[in-house]
Amino acid sequence: MKTWTEIPSRLWRFSGRVAYSWCVAISVGILLSPPLPAAFSFPLKGSAYSGLIAQTASDNLLAQVQDCIQKQSVKETSPPPDTQAIATECMFSVVMLNPDGSVRPDARERVAELLKATGVKVPRPTSTGQANITLLQVPKQPIFAVPVRVGGQPFSFILDTGTGNSVIDRQVAKRLRLQGSGLPPQMLGNFVFGQQKPDNEVKVYSLPPLRVGKAQVNGLFGVGLSTEMLPFRTGGILGLNFLSQFDMVLNPQTKRLSLLNASKPIPTDIPLKGRFGVMITPNVSINDQGPFSFLVDTGAAMTILSDRLAEKLALVVDTKDDVQFGGLGGHEKARQAQLEMLKIQSHQIPNLKVLVLNSKLLQTLGVDGVIGQDILNRYIQHWRFGRSGPLGDPQSGSLNLAPVKGQKKQSQI
Repeated sequence: MKTWTEIPSRLWRFSGRVAYSWCVAISVGILLSPPLPAAFSFPLKGSAYSGLIAQTASDNLLAQVQDCIQKQSVKETSPPPDTQAIATECMFSVVMLNPDGSVRPDARERVAELLKATGVKVPRPTSTGQANITLLQVPKQPIFAVPVRVGGQPFSFILDTGTGNSVIDRQVAKRLRLQGSGLPPQMLGNFVFGQQKPDNEVKVYSLPPLRVGKAQVNGLFGVGLSTEMLPFRTGGILGLNFLSQFDMVLNPQTKRLSLLNASKPIPTDIPLKGRFGVMITPNVSINDQGPFSFLVDTGAAMTILSDRLAEKLALVVDTKDDVQFGGLGGHEKARQAQLEMLKIQSHQIPNLKVLVLNSKLLQTLGVDGVIGQDILNRYIQHWRFGRSGPLGDPQSGSLNLAPVKGQKKQSQI
């Protein structure tokens, strides 16, 4: 058996593509936090750093990850240990997960602590240009696709504000000759709707420039999934790591998307709060009760309620006819209910049919439900995003909703 000192230190440098990536899929979307730069590494025990007494929570967390890597590495003597896989597993198990495999509510704060211990700053993407394009309608769905150029090649991506990072078909990544790093396949099962297959491979890629019209973003990371896992057989999903670089104006009636120079959130608009890379509004009331927190998701066809909220509201749920609800994890059964009234700030939607789910994902995000396209498509939307936090994702934002022409007056108080 190899001892710790016999393992070359070069093996313990972290790949910038896998340092703290994790996936959270929302309906047809997936959230992935931006990986650390290649300069990030876990120092070997016995180095000058590790000889110091861990005096802070940040240092203690780093020491725990080091211990995990050491213990896992000595178990694998032949063939040589897969250092990237070991480091990724330790990152998940030590920093982000509870012993039962669920995501810690303070996962992102712990990642920030680890960054503090190493002195590493997350690289920020850069954006240029603007866009005014026509969206593509996904057949038989209220969801839109966007013509995107990845590394100069054209593809169609789902427009998805419920996704933190963009997603790319692994076949597309292969065609573009991208080099990806693997994530533990079982991790995806913690973050998706549907029954996830354990053998589905998940990769993380450093993406070439993504371009929509004349709007371009460089320096993004994305998740690679198999064609079978992607919804509607598109080339990928355009997530908030791209969209939040701009103001986004979406007119579902004319199917136009404008990406404009970023401006500050408007205090009088619907407030948005960043959480796990996606945007949450705390201003939803249902049947004169609330407020409740909902994810705002252009990638979700229907509005979703957690079963806990449905029980709290004493909703009459249809238990006879289950609905097959599809997500990145496959299909799972949902039930239907009807709301007398749903309000988002000054906007109200009466007699709304919704899906009710018992979902670990909603618990992970700490939300009561998802605002889907059955609501959003009633409005011209102007999304604004605030400054990004230490992990590179927006911490705040605002959403202005203006009823499309022909929308009933009752849609706004």
